[in-house]
Amino acid sequence: MITNKIPILGVLALNFCFYAPANAGTIVPCGKATCSSAFTIKADGKNIGGGEFLYDAKTGDIALSKEKIIGSGVANDFGGITWSLDNGEKVMVNSISGNADPVLFFNLGAETTSSASNYSFIFDLPIALSDPIETKSSVSYSLTSKTSAGAQIQGLGGNKVVQSWDIDTSVGGLGSLNKNVDVGDTHFHLGGPSTSSSPVYTDTDSIIGDLAYDQMGIEVSFNLSADSIVSMTGFVQQTPVPVPAAGWLMITGIGFLTARKKFSLV
Repeated sequence: MITNKIPILGVLALNFCFYAPANAGTIVPCGKATCSSAFTIKADGKNIGGGEFLYDAKTGDIALSKEKIIGSGVANDFGGITWSLDNGEKVMVNSISGNADPVLFFNLGAETTSSASNYSFIFDLPIALSDPIETKSSVSYSLTSKTSAGAQIQGLGGNKVVQSWDIDTSVGGLGSLNKNVDVGDTHFHLGGPSTSSSPVYTDTDSIIGDLAYDQMGIEVSFNLSADSIVSMTGFVQQTPVPVPAAGWLMITGIGFLTARKKFSLV
């Protein structure tokens, strides 16, 4: 009877040991209960402002801060921050959320006047992951034309609207690692005033991480047509991927065969 039970036990052991998690490191602590990370905003290549988002040192949970606002930003009705420029344009960070290790959700916006403009939102997020990592991203737009000319949003320089990298911030460190999930195509509509919604642009890929990469950089950059308003939501995420534990498979297999031979002789 023992001989019949050993294969079942062996199969259970193999199933249990078949996967082992990729390595997740520890975010470098800031020495406080709540840590912060920065973001900056550019309009037509010039810095117009920025601020910070806070993350809990224990849980990593992220929230937009309104305590340290750079530039002309003021609190808006959406619970975020709006920067009003001298030419009448507006730029908005309506919400930031997620977790520091690591996913960043964003809700951003911009409004042009009589000329098209380029905008860039740049976020830095602490990370600590290595080995196989699954990467994901998503973005969608609500686009409004204020005149009959219509409205259009497109990425800058032929790039997608959302781009992301892992960065080693140490001097002489590793080169940046593209997450291969750049998303956000051109979207437009004719006529107006009117509003249209884009598709949800998504992508998924995988990379091999390294604990030397201590920062995730996210850039949301686009050109917005004149007399237009855009609101966009999206996220960038990376998570450890379970990988086959080859060593455990070998050890378990040898143990299983040895036990089977032993009990077969009984």
